[in-house]
Amino acid sequence: MTLRQLITAVEAYKAGMNGEQNTADKTAVVLASYDDGTLKIEVYSDGTVTARKSHRSTRFNLVCCTDYTYHHVAEKDKVTAAHINTETLLDERWEISVLMKAEDRLWKNSYGYERSHSWRF
Repeated sequence: MTLRQLITAVEAYKAGMNGEQNTADKTAVVLASYDDGTLKIEVYSDGTVTARKSHRSTRFNLVCCTDYTYHHVAEKDKVTAAHINTETLLDERWEISVLMKAEDRLWKNSYGYERSHSWRF
């Protein structure tokens, strides 16, 4: 399934549930999942994505995965940014862009957690 198809499925699910879902029952359904043994990702019918790795977790919206910018070091102390556009990611398997976004968010959350819980001398 491509990212475009998954986004369409989420939108269709939301459109089909408008007016039918009572306020007491707002349970989101898992539309897609990925599990490689260390990283577990689930995409829900309300468009949210949860990712869990070890004891870390993050949650974000699927529409945040439509483009991606990454930074890499090309030369010593020189960081270069590269951007993957929306059209490229929409036609690839959904796991690719969601996996990149999840890994980034887990790393950033972990880095912030480690910095806030480290001793300062």
